[in-house]
Amino acid sequence: MEDKERTRELKKSAFESKWMDELSKALIVASPVGIYIAQDGEFKLTSPRFQAITGYSEDELVGMDPMRLVLPEDRETVRKNAVKMLKKRRSSPYEFRIITKSRETRWIVETVARIQYQGKRAILGSSMDISELKHTRELLRESQERYQMLIQQSVEAIYLFDPETKKVLEANPSFLNLLGYRKEELAELIIYDFNDHDRKSIDSYIEHILRTGAIRIEDRKWRCKDGTLIDIHLTSNKIQHKGKGVIFVVARDVTERRRAERELRENRKLLNNILTASPVGIGMVEEEELKWANEAMLRFFGLESEEEYIGKHVKRIYPSKEEYERVRKAIYSKLRRGEPAEIDTKFKRKDGSLFDGHLKVSPFDPAKPLKKVIVTVSDITWRKEAEAALAAEKERLAVTLRSIGDGVICTDERGIIALMNRMAEELTGWKEKEAIGRPLSDVFYIINEKTRKRCENPVDKVLESGGIVGLANHTVLVSRDGTERILADSGAPIRDKDGKIFGIVLVFRDITKKQKMEEEIQKVDRLESIGVLAGGIAHDFNNILMAILGNIALAKIYARPGDKILKRLEEAEKASLRAKNLTQQMLTFSKGGAPVKKSVLIHGLIKDSISFALSGSNVHCEFSLPGDLWPVKVDKGQIGQAINNLAINADQAMPAGGTIKVKAENTRISEENNLPLKTGEYVKITIEDQGVGIPKEHLPK
Repeated sequence: MEDKERTRELKKSAFESKWMDELSKALIVASPVGIYIAQDGEFKLTSPRFQAITGYSEDELVGMDPMRLVLPEDRETVRKNAVKMLKKRRSSPYEFRIITKSRETRWIVETVARIQYQGKRAILGSSMDISELKHTRELLRESQERYQMLIQQSVEAIYLFDPETKKVLEANPSFLNLLGYRKEELAELIIYDFNDHDRKSIDSYIEHILRTGAIRIEDRKWRCKDGTLIDIHLTSNKIQHKGKGVIFVVARDVTERRRAERELRENRKLLNNILTASPVGIGMVEEEELKWANEAMLRFFGLESEEEYIGKHVKRIYPSKEEYERVRKAIYSKLRRGEPAEIDTKFKRKDGSLFDGHLKVSPFDPAKPLKKVIVTVSDITWRKEAEAALAAEKERLAVTLRSIGDGVICTDERGIIALMNRMAEELTGWKEKEAIGRPLSDVFYIINEKTRKRCENPVDKVLESGGIVGLANHTVLVSRDGTERILADSGAPIRDKDGKIFGIVLVFRDITKKQKMEEEIQKVDRLESIGVLAGGIAHDFNNILMAILGNIALAKIYARPGDKILKRLEEAEKASLRAKNLTQQMLTFSKGGAPVKKSVLIHGLIKDSISFALSGSNVHCEFSLPGDLWPVKVDKGQIGQAINNLAINADQAMPAGGTIKVKAENTRISEENNLPLKTGEYVKITIEDQGVGIPKEHLPK
């Protein structure tokens, strides 16, 4: 029984010893003070802070004799103080100098204590670098002048206070500026005024410094004169000043540092939230095994938990071995050079369905670019669909442009041709593949028909005006083979979503035939004017002749047979009758003959007349011609000419292009309509354009 009891005690002791060893390690690693464990004359364990103080790494320190760090002339003093402290004959820390790895000399304040480590006796040492404070103290001791200079010029807030009265004895400008006090206010200032802590806590802090005589480092909050709270990092120590023990304090404003630390924590939290909420799949892959992924990545591949992907090979997310090898080859060729790589591919979900994705891979460690990488996956199914739709739209646009009767040329904002249709090829004599990339002025060569000088580039006019522009009158396009054509055109800017011009579209047509036709129409109009004039003259002249003939007839009644005057009257009557025939000819010329009316269907006549008038125009026509229109009795030539004239007028009223709406409908005219027409059945034709209309001053003409 005793053996069993002893065995349990030994096991318990071993367990507790192991637990204490692990706890010691954790505390040492986390400690902000330099800590080490020495055993059998060598370091066994060192904290990160101790490594930072000495400049040596943990591997370099473990196994090293602690005395090797101590300045040779201080080693004996260190041994004596350490022995005293271990034997509890000394309670205060002792100071000495060490030599760092970079051969720099630093002052250290240290305490040592005995502990059990791994079942054996060891020494636990706690060290703080007091080089700066030591240097300050040395300066203070060397001379009052140097002390004053240090105090006054230091960027750190430095002050001395009496531990009994708690009054501030001296303070440098940095202290006053930090708290917002004036120098004359120091005489009445006590430390309770600006320490944002209860008095008991402040008194305890002072009592500890007086009792131990050790340097005390801690963070506190100060309250400025205006009530603002700031974070302060304090280094306090008891010194002799003017024959009296006072407390010397060096304070540093760490408000910004604390704020930065808080922001860092918040940013880390925000980053974690972003990674979690990101619509892009993000993950880490190590040696082609997925180690971590965010929720979007799980969602893309139809996974429900981390267990479904942790440690799994990435080839399972590809639809085939061939696709995996293709992607791997493309990605690795860049990763080997330490560059990020990206590629579009097909991915396979857990249920076997596929989706289009964009994969981007970046090396986590540039020194080992193939070992661990960060990957992002985006679902680009929508983009692929949009690209397919865009391709289809481009094809439809190409077909539309090929079928348009007008020439169309598109350029960028510099006037470089990007697109032209078949009609533009015919009119300019340039093939699209030859014209693309050339300046518009090389292909679209336009001159003034009368002056033969080259016209201004339409691109420049559009960019200058920022709106739609048209060519000037008498503009002639000289094609590649020298053929000249009279043009009508318009240029318009192409704008992006922000309204910025990034291109120009030019639409033009050959109006040579139309212009000749208009010239013929003008000739007819002039003849009609002459006819009107002739008709008026004929009417007036005929009236005069009637008077002459009447008077001759009366004169003949009064003349006797055989009188010479009778013969003269008969000759005058014959001449007047010949003049009457002449006036009849003039009236026939002015009227143009009687209308030749026939019963016809109006649909074709309307369409033919409108289409003829708009041939080569940038004006489009919308017809609304019901199939049940009644036949009409008209002179086809005259009604066609009337419709033709209306269409020409509408076209001329819209130089920048537009739409003409032509509508026909059956209607019945009754006496209630108050129209100068007989009652009965009619076909009503309406022609509507989008032009500016006839100016008011021209209406009477």
